[in-house]
Amino acid sequence: MSYSVSFYLADIQKLQKILDEKNLSILDEMSFDENEEDDWENRAYLEKLMTGQPDEEDEPFEYAYALEQIVAHLFGESVPIPEFENLWTGKFEGVLSWILKSGSPIKLPPNNDYPYVGHRFLPEMQKMLNEWNDKKFDEYTPKIQTLVEIMFNLFRTAIKQKKDIMSFYY
Repeated sequence: MSYSVSFYLADIQKLQKILDEKNLSILDEMSFDENEEDDWENRAYLEKLMTGQPDEEDEPFEYAYALEQIVAHLFGESVPIPEFENLWTGKFEGVLSWILKSGSPIKLPPNNDYPYVGHRFLPEMQKMLNEWNDKKFDEYTPKIQTLVEIMFNLFRTAIKQKKDIMSFYY
C-alpha cells in the first residue's frame, strides 16, 4: 500500500491562538463549496474543534482533515515534494518518523486511522539539524537517504522562513 505526505510551513502558535479564541468568523473567510458535501462536513468539524466540542460519535479522522483545511487556509498550499507521494509502507524510519508520527499540536480526538498529523517547532528542527546534519545514513537504503536529505532541506527552508512544519500523512 502506498502513502503520501503533505507538508505545510506554518506558525503553529498562530494556529493554536485562532482555535483557542473560538472565533468562528474565520470559517466565513474560508472557501467551502456549497455543492460539496465534504466541504460542509469539514466546516462542521472545524466548528466543533474550535468550540472544544468534538462529538464522540464522529469519525476521528474527519477532524484531522478539517484541521488540514484550516492550515491550508491560514498558511497556503502544502510544500510540493514529489518524493513523498506514493511511498510504500515501511519506508519511514528514524528521522522521517520523527515528524510524520509526532502527533498533532492541536488537541484532536484519538485517531487510529489516517491521516496522521505531525508537527515540529522551529527550535526542534534547528536542534535536529545540528545533531543529525553530519551523520551518515549508510545503514539506510539510497531511497531513505534521499528522503532524509529532502526532509533536511525542508527543515532548512522552514528555519529560513522562521516557520514550524505540520505534516499530514495519508
